[in-house]
Amino acid sequence: MAYNKPINALTSFAGTHTRGAASPLCPTCLRPLLESYVKTMKIFTLILFLTSFTTVAGVPLPVTEVSASNFKDLGWFVHIEEIDEEGFRYGLAKFPLELESGLVAMRVQFGTTDLSGNDLTASSSDALIQDKEPEVFFAYKPNLMDAYACIHYGFVKENKKAYVESFCINSFEQFSHNK
Repeated sequence: MAYNKPINALTSFAGTHTRGAASPLCPTCLRPLLESYVKTMKIFTLILFLTSFTTVAGVPLPVTEVSASNFKDLGWFVHIEEIDEEGFRYGLAKFPLELESGLVAMRVQFGTTDLSGNDLTASSSDALIQDKEPEVFFAYKPNLMDAYACIHYGFVKENKKAYVESFCINSFEQFSHNK
């Protein structure tokens, strides 16, 4: 077979410099290359699947904004004190432990932002809420910052928490006018 002589010459050259590793020029090594390609594609497909699943699973919760106009209808209570001599405004927000849909308050987030909306402080608690009338106490300096709180509602299934919906007060300062 004279027409295969150039390929044989190239394969012998490739084989000697790759120390016996599979070479794309070797016709007898096509199967191992294909198997390697299939394994790589299976791993790549698995990574794509997990990435897309994580993206879908990481979809943000639906958020209901609690405002000065709807907080009573949603079952919230908000009380804000006048600014003290040090420039702080203190307050209290009470929220329902359980929604009509049966979802239970499972996570509380609180934080402060500067007047441009950038986070200054943030804290959260995933502890199970045992209080029948849960509440958040807060303090902030209204001339320099604002405060916010989010309550995440969900359920526990097989000892794992599943968050379903969030209710957030994006600005406590709006309640300072409702005395």
